[in-house]
Amino acid sequence: MVRKKINSKYFVGIDPDVKKSGLAFYNNGNLVELKNLDLMEFYYLCENIAEHGEYNNPTFIIEDGNLISGLYNRNKKGNAAVQHKISEYIGANKQRATDLIQIAESFGIKVIAKKPRKGNWSDKKEMFERVTGWKGRSNSETRSAAFFAASSIPGAGPVSAIVKVFRQ
Repeated sequence: MVRKKINSKYFVGIDPDVKKSGLAFYNNGNLVELKNLDLMEFYYLCENIAEHGEYNNPTFIIEDGNLISGLYNRNKKGNAAVQHKISEYIGANKQRATDLIQIAESFGIKVIAKKPRKGNWSDKKEMFERVTGWKGRSNSETRSAAFFAASSIPGAGPVSAIVKVFRQ
């Protein structure tokens, strides 16, 4: 994998989902906005970034399930029917990650695809709020996007404590 030099001050963490993907917007290492967007809303966001410089030409950090195998131990549950449903969901999410990456890159937006990581804020709202200082609405997808971006932003200043706090 080629390392990309990152010059952005604005980052968007993205947790792909088939219905609505979670997006977390960071400016200078501070969480400033959370959104859930469907595929077409994501397309229009990318179009606005490309045409109008919205969000100061950010770098997108996308959780890309294609970088890991589909079924790992924590997904091995239930009978064959349950296993089949899990596989369908994972395949759809991997395709959505591919779609989002292709859309963003087609508009010239910098994209960094990252492997999914165990343990995030999707079900840890209190920790998410404590570490980021976020007081607004959030859901599992936006919290996951926020964690993913925050733990991937180099030299994020106030955000750099996130990985340390989470690993305790």
